[in-house]
This record gives sequence, structure tokens and C-alpha cells, in this order.
Amino acid sequence: MEAADPPQWLQTALKKRHIRDSAIEDFVRHHSSSAEALQTDGSNAKATQPTVRSDNVDGILHGISSGEVTATTLCTSYICR
Repeated sequence: MEAADPPQWLQTALKKRHIRDSAIEDFVRHHSSSAEALQTDGSNAKATQPTVRSDNVDGILHGISSGEVTATTLCTSYICR
């Protein structure tokens, strides 16, 4: 290891951050345009990804309890905002 090289732990952390960032970019790219959505009847259909339009906890909880908001929808909305 030369004096200019970062420590091994930092190199490992940077590689892992790069892998994470690439995975997030791929996820956003896939879900920001039309995506395959599994319909309630089990068929696949092209559909735009729904988003969570509420920024308050009560609205999100209401959406989850009513079934309008799924974990996937909530996570996708958070990542894409």
C-alpha cells in the first residue's frame, strides 16, 4: 500500500457504495417508466408505476390499511422522489 492509496476498508466501502448506487439507478430506471405490473388476476400488463401522493404519516397509513398503497409502491415512491 502506497502512501497515496486509501486504506483497504475505505476501498471496500467505496466499492460497496458503487454497487449500491448502481443497483438503485437500475431500479429507478426500471420503475420510472412503464413497468410490468402483476395484476390481481395474475396476468402481466404494462402499466405506469403508481406513486404515493401523501407526505404525511396519517395519509400513508390510511393508504396502507385500505390496500391502496403496497410496500413496493411506497418504496418506489420514496426512491424516485
